[in-house]
Amino acid sequence: MVLTRHFIQKMATAIIALSISWSALAADFESLKALAESGDSQSQLGLAKHYQTLVRPDYRIFNNEPIDFYNEDKDVDDNAEKAFSWYLKAANQGNAIAQAKVGGIYHDGIYVPLDHTKAFKWYQKAVKEDVAEAQFGLALIYAYGNETPKDPKKSKYWLEKAAAQGYAPALFHLAYDYQNHYGDDESQKKALEIFKKLANTESRNSEYAVRSYYALGFMYYDGYGTEEDYKKSAYWYQKAAEQGHDTAQLELGRMYSRGEGVGQNHEKALKWYTKAANQKNVLAQTGLAWMYYHGNDVEQDYTQAFKWLNKIVESGKDDHSIQAMLASLYLNGDGVAKNNAEAIKWYGKACQNGNRYSCKQYLELTQ
Repeated sequence: MVLTRHFIQKMATAIIALSISWSALAADFESLKALAESGDSQSQLGLAKHYQTLVRPDYRIFNNEPIDFYNEDKDVDDNAEKAFSWYLKAANQGNAIAQAKVGGIYHDGIYVPLDHTKAFKWYQKAVKEDVAEAQFGLALIYAYGNETPKDPKKSKYWLEKAAAQGYAPALFHLAYDYQNHYGDDESQKKALEIFKKLANTESRNSEYAVRSYYALGFMYYDGYGTEEDYKKSAYWYQKAAEQGHDTAQLELGRMYSRGEGVGQNHEKALKWYTKAANQKNVLAQTGLAWMYYHGNDVEQDYTQAFKWLNKIVESGKDDHSIQAMLASLYLNGDGVAKNNAEAIKWYGKACQNGNRYSCKQYLELTQ
């Protein structure tokens, strides 16, 4: 009974402390909002950043997947709209950081209509105050010829200016540029060092940390800028995979399947393949379909094979081996109800894509 009383007292104390903490936060927010509404640009910037932290994260960014651009029918996050509104108020008062943010929002075209002209205008205002985010924005505009003709020299100039300030997106793009020089070992070494810096200094779940984990896994696996090291490769792939990077999950699954840099473990291989496949990674889905169809590393399971084969063809992949396996399942009624019409359809598609065995099967079924 005494223990229970002490526990209740501790809980009550904790709840009171938490209530006070939340009350203080609420009071701080109301104070910030009042100052912002009174026209203080720094408070407007602070309020915009507050709302931006509440925007729902889009994990497609980690995997370099396409993001939906703004359109009139798009359901835009209310917090994103509030953030943009306050950034714009501060920007119009000359706040350089806010100007860079507004430029970036117009440049991304996710929460407002894409507008390179406005992005360029706001970036040019912000770079006068040496804001790294704006420098990086100009680097991208000059690189891709948005609003201005392509100018690689100006792009590199602004990219290096932003990177020199430690701006993570600029550092990542600089490393990526170096990495693309596959025949130049010095460039690969520079890329490796920048990726390491980002991996060790950025928050572990930030976009550029996660993408750097993956890049390091890739470089250590193939020996770019360093000696091949499967253990280090697996280490970095694991870090990226744990943060939801689908290609890292696929590569980690392969390493467990082959026993490269880690002990061979088919259960873990299946786990990581499945995680990547559930994120619509077609290569992972293909690996799973093949494994279940042939019984490689797992117990043969035609139902699972059909599930993944179907997902692959639904994604639009036009591959004769996938089509032939799907046709075989329909023909024999393995993992799906027997259906000669579907078998003929998929053998026909596989035949058109050059699968000679499928041509033979198609002719036998249609004659």
